[in-house]
Amino acid sequence: MLIYQFYLPYTIFGTVLREKAWSIDTVQPPSWEGVRGIYKKLSEEFHVLTKAYNINIDAQTKLHLDHLIVVIDEVDYCIDELPKHAQRVSVTDSLLEYLSNNQENWEHNGVPYTLAAKIKNIKKIVNHERIQLEFIGAARAIFYNTEAKRHTKDHNELIEYILKEGEATAGLPLSILKLSAKEPFGQFFTKLCMIMGLADLIIDAREDYKTGCIAFRPTFKLYCKLIYLVTKEGANLLWHFPRKFSFLLYCIRFTFALIKGG
Repeated sequence: MLIYQFYLPYTIFGTVLREKAWSIDTVQPPSWEGVRGIYKKLSEEFHVLTKAYNINIDAQTKLHLDHLIVVIDEVDYCIDELPKHAQRVSVTDSLLEYLSNNQENWEHNGVPYTLAAKIKNIKKIVNHERIQLEFIGAARAIFYNTEAKRHTKDHNELIEYILKEGEATAGLPLSILKLSAKEPFGQFFTKLCMIMGLADLIIDAREDYKTGCIAFRPTFKLYCKLIYLVTKEGANLLWHFPRKFSFLLYCIRFTFALIKGG
């Protein structure tokens, strides 16, 4: 009886602490220290895209999107730093497993503590918004296509993987916004992410080859294909955007940010 009297309040107190730790109210604004400029600009100017489609984002949703942007940048950097296929797969599989289970913290030898803490915030957001299926599915597709890019030596396959990677990347913020890829903004944003992936390769192809992010040295033919696709699809996107001049300026600012190295 004495043990029960001691154990009951201890159990209640522990439950309260766990619930508080998982509360969405504990998610504070993210630190932008070390985040690449292109990602900061994406956060700062996201409203340019959404307002054209009459989508208003409340403060909490903006906070969640900012956490996502910061994590995308750091996960991308962390995985790119791992030289071996097995290491990268181990990290991504572990991350996906963590997002889908009830474990409070994520620990992995190949991941710094700072990133693990940020991933914990993402898990809180995903659970709070009840978007586990959509979010984890998109993340899994990103990891698959990003890794596949590293191994193909075919130009068309590389472009296809980049497009699929961009499509999946768009699914992450769309899931937080509770928007389908079939809705007007979802269609637009998905195409934009796909085009941005191609544009990024135009800028970084040589460096990507040196670091092993792609498997072959970029050729003149590859550059021609990429420039043609970005120009063609970008013009089509601009034509259908509700506020064409605003989007044109947006694209110019992002192009300069990419050229500066993010």
